[in-house]
Amino acid sequence: MNSYMAGASFGITPSWVITSPGGAQSPAGRVFLKESEIKRPAETWLVLDEDQASINDAMFLVDMGGTRQFLDLPSRQHGNAYGINFADGHAQIQPLRDEASKKWTPGSGLRGGINDWKWLTNVTTYP
Repeated sequence: MNSYMAGASFGITPSWVITSPGGAQSPAGRVFLKESEIKRPAETWLVLDEDQASINDAMFLVDMGGTRQFLDLPSRQHGNAYGINFADGHAQIQPLRDEASKKWTPGSGLRGGINDWKWLTNVTTYP
């Protein structure tokens, strides 16, 4: 699940986590606490298929701070593509475009490609 759905922000200041619900949120990328706060549901994802080599917890973290890399990687099980579902109810298969995303393995030093990372940050959260 998208960590920006009442989970945690990452890479933006101040960072926010659900265990400190009274904390300030970054104007650069909000963590949505209520469904009614999502003003662009067709452009905001809820869940996606995470690569099994990347699964480490119950949320998919996206670094919105500009490191230009994945912290968690989307699945490559569908011909180097992954399923992604949006807050308006639609779903799609999103292809991975960058070789660095297609060849990622834990400990390889590769953290996915810039085009794939940019696409996902554009549908994760917004100011």
